[in-house]
Amino acid sequence: MNDLDCILVGILAERDDLPPDRDLVTFVNKIGEIQFALKIISDGPESLHLDKTITCYANKFRDYEFEDDYYEDWPIRARKFEAFLMDKIVLFRPSEQRKKGETLYVAEPVMVLPKPVRIDTESRLIPMLHLNQKSEEDYEALLLKQSPLGPFRYYPLQMPKVDPIYVYVNGYLYGSFYNRVERHKKWVYEFNDEIMRVPYDLLEQESIITFGEVAFVESFTYLKDFQAMLDSDGEVISPKTFMATEVEENNESAETQGTHGESEDFAETVSAEAEKSNEPAGNKDEEKFIYRLDRLCRASGLLYDEDDLLNFHTALKVGGLVILAGMSGTGKSHLVRMYSEALGLNENSNNGRFKFLPVRPNWVDDTDLIGFLDTANNIYRPADTGIVNLLLEAEGHPDRLYLFCLDEMNLARVEHYFGQFLSILELPEKNRSLQLYNPELKDRIYNSSQYPPQIKIGSNVLFVGTVNIDESTYTFSDKVLNRANVLRLKVLPFDKLKEGLASEPFEEMDYEVTTGQFLQWVNHGDKGLALNNSEIEFLFEMHQHINAADAGKGISYRMLRHIDKYLLNIPRTQHSPLLTRAKAFDFLLLQKVFPMLRGPQEQLVKLFGRFNDTTDDVENSELLNLMDKYESISEFTFSREEIKQKAKELRWFGYAS
Repeated sequence: MNDLDCILVGILAERDDLPPDRDLVTFVNKIGEIQFALKIISDGPESLHLDKTITCYANKFRDYEFEDDYYEDWPIRARKFEAFLMDKIVLFRPSEQRKKGETLYVAEPVMVLPKPVRIDTESRLIPMLHLNQKSEEDYEALLLKQSPLGPFRYYPLQMPKVDPIYVYVNGYLYGSFYNRVERHKKWVYEFNDEIMRVPYDLLEQESIITFGEVAFVESFTYLKDFQAMLDSDGEVISPKTFMATEVEENNESAETQGTHGESEDFAETVSAEAEKSNEPAGNKDEEKFIYRLDRLCRASGLLYDEDDLLNFHTALKVGGLVILAGMSGTGKSHLVRMYSEALGLNENSNNGRFKFLPVRPNWVDDTDLIGFLDTANNIYRPADTGIVNLLLEAEGHPDRLYLFCLDEMNLARVEHYFGQFLSILELPEKNRSLQLYNPELKDRIYNSSQYPPQIKIGSNVLFVGTVNIDESTYTFSDKVLNRANVLRLKVLPFDKLKEGLASEPFEEMDYEVTTGQFLQWVNHGDKGLALNNSEIEFLFEMHQHINAADAGKGISYRMLRHIDKYLLNIPRTQHSPLLTRAKAFDFLLLQKVFPMLRGPQEQLVKLFGRFNDTTDDVENSELLNLMDKYESISEFTFSREEIKQKAKELRWFGYAS
C-alpha cells in the first residue's frame, strides 16, 4: 500500500456517481465492515481518476464520534452511517493498493469537518497554500525573495498546481504567480518583478475550507473573485521595496535592543558554563523540541507520559538501537512517527528521510534486509526494504538526520537479520561501515558506482524498533539486549487521555532539526565516567547477585558505558534536568538490566524473592534488599514493580520471562 502525497476533499457519493456495476453507495462487505463511496470534489494529482468515486471504510471514523453497532441488521447500520456523514466533508489521503493486477485507491481520513452550505457533490474545490499562523519563519519575506517555503505536513509534494497561482499569508492574498516549483521538498513560488497583495479573511468565507497549511477554495471564487479583488484593491509589492522596509525595521530594532556585542558575550558565557558543568550547550532548543514533540502527540490523538517521551528522546541521543516494547495498541509505532515529524523528517517511499519498515516473519539473515551480491551476473541486488538507498543518501548528506524504524522487529530473529547492524552500532563512528559485499570484487560489479561495497553509517542515522510480546514473536537474545535500550510505554489513566484530547490543537510550523543541532544536544562524556561512587558500587553489587544466579549474565562494561552515557544526556533546561537522575537511573535498570533476567524458579528465586499471595508482597529478595540499602540513589519505583511482577511469574508459572 502506498499513500499519495496529497490531501483531497470528499463528500458522500450519490447513486448517480457510482459506476454501472454498483447499486449501493453504502453497504456491509463480506467481512462485516461498512464500506462506502466518496466523491472527490477537490483537484488532485493527474494520476488519480478524480471523476471516479473512492472507497472508504466506516471503521476509520471511530475517532470522529461514529459508533457502529455490529449486532444490528446491515441496512440499518448503513443508513445510520449515511446519516452521520450526510452533513460532513472528509479530508483524506488516497492510498494506493494493488489487487489482481488492478490499481485501487482507498481513502485514509485525516479530518472530518461540517459541510459548508455552498458545498455539494457538484462543487469543485481548488487547493492553495494557506499560512495563517505565528511562526519563527517570516513567510512573507521568503515568498517575496522567492525562497523555498516548507516542507508542510498538510500541503505535501503532490498537491496539484492550478493556473493562476495564489498564496495566502497572514491575512493577505498574494497573486498571481506564474509558476510553482518543488525544490528539496519545499515550494518556490515564482513571479517576475513584482507581485500584488490584498487584505482578505479566509475564515469568513462560506465556500472556503481551511485545514493546516491548505485552503480548499470553491472554483468560482478562486478563478474569478481573487483576480477581481487584486485588480480593484490590490497593492503592488516588489522585492526591492520590501527588503528596504525590512532593513529599516531591523535597524530600529537594533537601536532599541542594544548592540550585538552584548548578545555575543552572553552566548559565550552560556556556552562556557555548559562546558564547565559537563552539560551540552543548546538546552533551550532541546527543550523547545521536546515541547513540540509532546504537542504533536497530543494533537494526533494519543497521550504519552511525559517521562516516556523524555526517556525515548534521551535513549536516541545515546545512540545504538532503541526498542519500544509492550502490549499492542499503546502507540509504539505512532510515537516513532511523531518523533520523526517533530524532527522535521518526512516519510515517503522514494525520498523520505524516515523509513518505517514492517518486519517479515520469513527473514533469516541480513540479505533479506539489505540485499545480496548476484555473482552469476556480477551485480548487487538491493532488497526491496529501501534501507540501502536510505543509508547511501544519509552518507552523502551528513548534515541531515535520518530515522529508520523496524516495526514488530521480533517477528523474525533480530540477531539473524540485523546482526551486522548490532555489531556496527557499537563501534566508534569512524569505524562504522556496513559491508554489502567483498571490496575486492568492486571492479567486477557493474553497479558498484551506485552500490559500493561498504556504506559509512554516521551519527545522522537513528535506529528504532518496535516489538509486541506474544505467541507470534521471538524473544530477544542477550546479544540484542546488551546492545539496545528496551523501553516500555506506560498506559496512563483513561481520564488523562480525555484531558489530553481536549487540549487545544497544535499549529504546524516549518521546522527541521539538522544533524549539527541534534549533536549539540548530545554530551559525549569526554571527562570520564559520570556515575558517582554510590551508583558504581550499587551496579557492581547488582552484577554480583545476578552473576551468582547465572554465571553467563551480569552488568557488562558495555552496559556500564551505556548507563553512564544516558545519565550524561538527560535533557535539561538552563537550570535543571527535565528528568531527575534518580528516576533516570530507575529507568535504566528497567530497560538495560531486567530484560535479560529470565529463567526458572530454582535459578532466580533468591534474586527476585517469593511472592506472597496473602500479603500481595515479595519476601526475601536480594535485589529488593539491595535497593533498600542504596535508597539514597533512587526510590526504584519502577524496578520494584518489575521485581514483583517477575516474582509473581515464578510463583504462578515457575518461570520468569
